[in-house]
Amino acid sequence: MGKRARTTTTREKEKDEDDDAVDDRFAAAFDEDDDGTDDETNANDEQVAAVKPTTTKPKTLDKEALERVRKDHARRGVVYLGTIPPFMKPTKLRQLLNEYGETDRMYLAPEDPAIRAKRKKFGGNTGKKFVEGWVEFRNKKHAKKAAEMLHGRQVGGKRRSAHYYDLWNIRYLPKFKWDNLTEEMEYQKALREKKIQLELAVAKKERDFYIEKMDQAKALEAMKERRAKRRAAEGAVDDETEEEALERYKREKEAEDKEEKKRIMRTFRQKAATDPDFVDDSKELANLDLLKSIFT
Repeated sequence: MGKRARTTTTREKEKDEDDDAVDDRFAAAFDEDDDGTDDETNANDEQVAAVKPTTTKPKTLDKEALERVRKDHARRGVVYLGTIPPFMKPTKLRQLLNEYGETDRMYLAPEDPAIRAKRKKFGGNTGKKFVEGWVEFRNKKHAKKAAEMLHGRQVGGKRRSAHYYDLWNIRYLPKFKWDNLTEEMEYQKALREKKIQLELAVAKKERDFYIEKMDQAKALEAMKERRAKRRAAEGAVDDETEEEALERYKREKEAEDKEEKKRIMRTFRQKAATDPDFVDDSKELANLDLLKSIFT
């Protein structure tokens, strides 16, 4: 009896240990599932964060930086080039002007494309040519110095250079800033666009007027045709049909138009030859004897 009781107790302990082991395995598996879910959630969160754009506030200048920008803007100077040496490249022009001070922005106005195309057509220089330009110096003193020293002087350089004998035509523009140039360019651009719109509106109006007049002319022509048919029907003779009477009316109308055209057109009588001996009346050509005396 005691032995059987001990055996039962031992079995119960083993069962409890097995249940504890199952509980531990289930808890471990549950923990693993939780960890995997958390990892996937974290990965998804990272992907969403990577896809979501980052909104950055625009940088604002403080008072000191704004004051520095204003001083730099007021320190700059602009020179105007009335003429530019033919076919001089912008890099070469900047290199020549940098000897008198550091330059920043530059705008060169190209020549008319039609003039360049004509020059290329007749075998001239195919390079780009500029007619005028504006150059900004970082220091207005350097701009004044460059204008005073270069205006009216030769470009110089090497004697074999194509621009050696060309003259500078440069002026300093006081109280003129680069913003004034951009404003003027935008104004000219808007003016050109307004002019184009105006020309298109005028052309459209003329087209509509022409179409309207064409419709009116067609309507009048149809009215004349109906009137002609009625007149032909009323004046039909010898049992003419309506179509035959209409054809007769058209022939009569064409004859009237020809007579009217002859009456309007002026004809001039040709003058007679001053020396008829040199003219062959039979062939209305110069006399053959005269031609032989000229070409022999």
